[in-house]
Amino acid sequence: MKFNPRVISIGTLGNSKIDIDASANNDWCTGLFFRPRKESDRLVSDGGVEIGDIDFKNYDALLVWHQALPEPLLSIVKQAIKMNPSILVIGNSHGYNKSIPELYQYYKLKVPQLYMDYYSMWGPYFTRRYREVFGVDAGKRNILSLGSLRHDYLYRHFKWDKNRTNGRVLVIHEPVSAEGWNDPSPEAIGDNRVSDSIIEALERENIPFDFKVHPNWPDFISSPGKKMWAPPQGVRVVNISITDMLQYEAIIASWSSIQFEALSMRIPVINIEYTYPTVNQSEWGPGKYGLLNPIKPGRIPEILSKRNTASQPPDMDLLKIFLGDLGQVHETYYRFIQEKVKGLTRLNRYWNRIIRGRALRLKGLLRRLKPGLKS
Repeated sequence: MKFNPRVISIGTLGNSKIDIDASANNDWCTGLFFRPRKESDRLVSDGGVEIGDIDFKNYDALLVWHQALPEPLLSIVKQAIKMNPSILVIGNSHGYNKSIPELYQYYKLKVPQLYMDYYSMWGPYFTRRYREVFGVDAGKRNILSLGSLRHDYLYRHFKWDKNRTNGRVLVIHEPVSAEGWNDPSPEAIGDNRVSDSIIEALERENIPFDFKVHPNWPDFISSPGKKMWAPPQGVRVVNISITDMLQYEAIIASWSSIQFEALSMRIPVINIEYTYPTVNQSEWGPGKYGLLNPIKPGRIPEILSKRNTASQPPDMDLLKIFLGDLGQVHETYYRFIQEKVKGLTRLNRYWNRIIRGRALRLKGLLRRLKPGLKS
């Protein structure tokens, strides 16, 4: 008899909304994206569901979307495990991981742990990088490349049509990471001068464009509440969904992972040069491997004028290295859940998590006692 696990997908950050939509598009998954209520710390989903309304005992697996588990997502996961200790928890990348070591050294991503059983890093590029950096097979650390459900969903359901565009290009701004959320890594990603130079090149040639804000900071106010860089007055700023990008002639970006979304929908992408940091063995793989060929902003008019060149479909073999086997990811992902949930009984998973939790608490206690023992 075929076993069909019940899956719930939960997100709380603005740029994970597309992941919730994508995972919930599959008939095996329920998706809930939570936002704070106005003038309240309480979270509510777009459909009016509050966290306390969810009975996690009704689900076999929980999908979460972030490189680690920040609040309030962490509290939701804790509640899920408290209610259902046997639930399978899979963490998922919500963007391009700039440095594999930074995920562990600065963002404290470790699996398996009490909260995450597995972590999926989009396509095989990321697990290959893990082995290159650490010399250990990622699978031995429960780190996987199941493929990106987000990009699989976009690839299957949306396709750019050059005859149905609005005559404008879309500039993608990726805020400096230190500006947006006090990035703790040694060398922050980003340079606002890149966006400035793109705007200058477009205005100089009278090329009509819109400027897309980042979904986490649509009002240019950082997570700590500080004012961030914003484009000059007069620039037309839009806060649109991923799929609304289909109406544009092309998108122009630098290091933003939204370029993967555009490529999945076959939207022409113009990639602008940026000196990517190499600290902690960071690298911008799409440029390094030729998926995106960076240009200087001054060449934007030339590329746009070559309509056929700009409209070339992406190299799908290269794209799949970064995103997984597009068109098949949703099936691969669910088969993995079926295998893992069926392979261990609920009672087995329950005791595994209880034992793991006790081991982690003991480890934390010994760490706190260690300085005292030295003295």
